[in-house]
Formats: sequence, C-alpha cells, structure tokens
Amino acid sequence: MRFDLVCLDLDGTLVDSGADIAASLNAALRQEGERELPEKRIIAAIGGGVPVLLDRTIGPTHPKRERIHAALREHYSEHLMDRTTLYPGVRETLERISVPRVLVTNKPEGMSLKLLQGLDVAHLIAAIYGGEGRLPRKPDPASILECLDRFKVAKERAIHVGDSGVDLATAKAAGIRSCAVTYGYSVPGELNGADYRIDRFEDLLKILKD
Repeated sequence: MRFDLVCLDLDGTLVDSGADIAASLNAALRQEGERELPEKRIIAAIGGGVPVLLDRTIGPTHPKRERIHAALREHYSEHLMDRTTLYPGVRETLERISVPRVLVTNKPEGMSLKLLQGLDVAHLIAAIYGGEGRLPRKPDPASILECLDRFKVAKERAIHVGDSGVDLATAKAAGIRSCAVTYGYSVPGELNGADYRIDRFEDLLKILKD
C-alpha cells in the first residue's frame, strides 16, 4: 500500500450519527425548558465535538449551557445507537485495508468505543484517540503525532480521512496527507484544500493502493 497508517474520523466519515446527536441535543433542550431546534440545523453544526456543536447551536454564552451539555451527554450515552449506522461500504473497506487503522475523533473515547462495538467494527480499529482524553482535540495534531510515533510511521506514509475542515486542518498541522469524504456533514467550501476527495468510502482503497 502507498500508506502505512490510516487515521480516521468517526462522525460523518465512518458513521451516520447525526440523527441521534440531534435527538439528544433536543432532549437536553426540552429537559431545560428550552425550544427544540430543527434536526437539519443541528446536523449542519456537527464537527469539532460537543463544545463546538453547542457554540454553533445555542451559543457560547447561553445561561444554561453547562446543564444542557450535561443533559445531552447523559441522553446520548444511552441512545447513541438508536438510529446510527455505518455508511455504505465502510465495513468492507476497513476489512480490506492491511495497515493499521486508527480512529482520531473529537467524540469521547468511551462513546466512540461503544459505538464501534455496537456496529461490530471495533476489531478493525487498532487504536482510538478521542476528545476529552489526555491529548488536545482536533485540529491540534497531538493525537496523530502520537500515532506516528506509536506505529513507527513517517509523515509521508500516513493519511487522515475525515468529513470536515477540522480534519483537513488536523492533517495539515500534523504534516500528513488528507482525504475528504464528501458525504458527511461538511458545508460548501469546507473541504477545499484536501489532498484527495472521495464520494464513497470504498474509493479510499484506490488512493491507498495507487
């Protein structure tokens, strides 16, 4: 293969989780006596983890922000598998990638593992680097840089695959290649500057092998 390490985003890249995230935010808003938001608006705000999601939906200075955050996490931890699915071709493609596949996400590691286990693909991931862990969130490159050291891979032999500008910025900061998936939660123009773009996850195999 052309690359020796494949770093992968989760939400919007491997899994279609927008409906469950939106439902949990609206459940939290209801609990706190706030008005619900349209599902499409919430899904459009995904990318960067829950703090960024709240910044983009209720704002950074909302008086009930911390309570809404806590309620969202509690609801989502119990409902993260209600409607979430793998995107088409993800399982089959992961099975065909012969180099380490590492998850680099801003979703908390515990939730990420629970999701991967529920979708029966956890065994296809060599390591998980999630948000709210010991390393900074993306777009800080710390997780990818640790992956490179852990798996003894040179920067030019690694690639990060994701659906957002945060993923592209993370790859750039780490000094590795980026591959943008166009089917996720990005907005127009957000994926400009990616080294590669794919419309289907299985198209990643051609990039890895060329």
